Amino acid sequence: MAAIDSHGIKSAEVVTPRQIFFVAGKTLNFSSEPHDVRKDFLAIPEGTVIYHLYAAPEKYQNLDYVNSYTNANVGPFLSESTHIGDIVTTSEFIASEFVDDGIFFRHQLKY
Repeated sequence: MAAIDSHGIKSAEVVTPRQIFFVAGKTLNFSSEPHDVRKDFLAIPEGTVIYHLYAAPEKYQNLDYVNSYTNANVGPFLSESTHIGDIVTTSEFIASEFVDDGIFFRHQLKY
């Protein structure tokens, strides 16, 4: 991910973070009730920030995330992290069906 920049040019020096935080955009607000999630995505307009990306600082390079990473630690990790980019929609979402309506392949096991 860090070997090539956003313009497609190979980096001379690759620097990779130990931890990247994907923080949901503030305008996104989905229900936690059971529903068709495709309707949530259809309501997201072009140009919406889906995620803000943050890289954890060097001091966390050797952190044991399995045993030390808790909900109480997320705030401090994030406040000390560097904003490295955003994931932004470039078009509206298109809903597709969850099932195969028009085509079906029958696979047979041959010995």
